[in-house]
Amino acid sequence: MADGDETILRNALDAVDRGRRLALVGIGALFVAMIVALAAMMAVAAHTGSSTSTEALMLKTLYVSAAAQMLFMACCAALVMFQGSRTARTILRSIELAGRPRS
Repeated sequence: MADGDETILRNALDAVDRGRRLALVGIGALFVAMIVALAAMMAVAAHTGSSTSTEALMLKTLYVSAAAQMLFMACCAALVMFQGSRTARTILRSIELAGRPRS
């Protein structure tokens, strides 16, 4: 591989690495937001009055936490698909640019 081609490929791989780091930060922020939301929901459920039965309250809490887990997994899957397609596009674009004749 020519020296200029290596530089182009290295720059593309560095861009992909920066995108991966941003995706990981996004997943971490989403995870923290989910923890805070579920903790707030559990605190409200624990301090609710005796107007509803305990079993119904526990069932609602279970439904909400299951829905939150499904939402979190869907967001993580979307991030993984986005990162994979971005990686492939960046590397293919750099290979295409490296294969063009220079004027």
